[in-house]
Amino acid sequence: MSLRFYADDSARRTRQLVADALLALWCLLAVWAGVIVHGRVLVAEDGATKLETGSGSLAQNMTDAASAVAKIPFVGQEVRTPFDNAATTGRNLSASGHDLADGLGRLSLTLGILTALVPILFALIPWCFTRLRYALRAGRVARLRAMPGGERLLALEGLTTLRPGVLATVDPDPAAAWQEGDRAVTREIAALVLGAFGLRGQAARAVAPSNAEAPDDDSGDERDGLGEHLGEDPVGADQPSEPVGEDDSSSDSRRD
Repeated sequence: MSLRFYADDSARRTRQLVADALLALWCLLAVWAGVIVHGRVLVAEDGATKLETGSGSLAQNMTDAASAVAKIPFVGQEVRTPFDNAATTGRNLSASGHDLADGLGRLSLTLGILTALVPILFALIPWCFTRLRYALRAGRVARLRAMPGGERLLALEGLTTLRPGVLATVDPDPAAAWQEGDRAVTREIAALVLGAFGLRGQAARAVAPSNAEAPDDDSGDERDGLGEHLGEDPVGADQPSEPVGEDDSSSDSRRD
């Protein structure tokens, strides 16, 4: 299986190259948009990370303060309780900030991928359908063109793929003309098939049959014409013959 992504015709090849370049540019813009969205969400993740760090520091400071207050005689244990509660609240905030940062990190990655992937797929799927379909069919036509008898093979391809209205412009009965070996109709249908894919160049000539009839030998006619021109009778022509003994009998009658 051979693929042919670009046509031979310069105008059509230019359009194909421009379409491919626009697709590449579209994909780059989609990736750039995905990176922007990912960065915007990461800003919120940074805030959650700061919340986690600050809450952890607060919890540690409250724990240290509670330990220091606990050393006060008589009232230390009673005064320590609020500091312990503040430390617990700080640890809870730190855990919440950690979970929020993880969630925002995953969300930023997901949103970035979706922002880039959806436009790319939106453009890439039709491109693949049209360009790969063209590459497959153009490659097949190019193989037929390069084969011996490619002109007739291309015409047969045209009889099965071209619209009836297009074929009717070539001949009222193109199938019969192709079957009878009409060279003009065959060549025109083959040209239509090549033109439909922007391919140029003539198809390979059909292989001459080995049992082709030799040209008529006109040497005998030439010789006959030459003899006629010189006043000679054609070779092998029937000549009138004299009756045997006619002169002898007439001579005897005169002597008598």
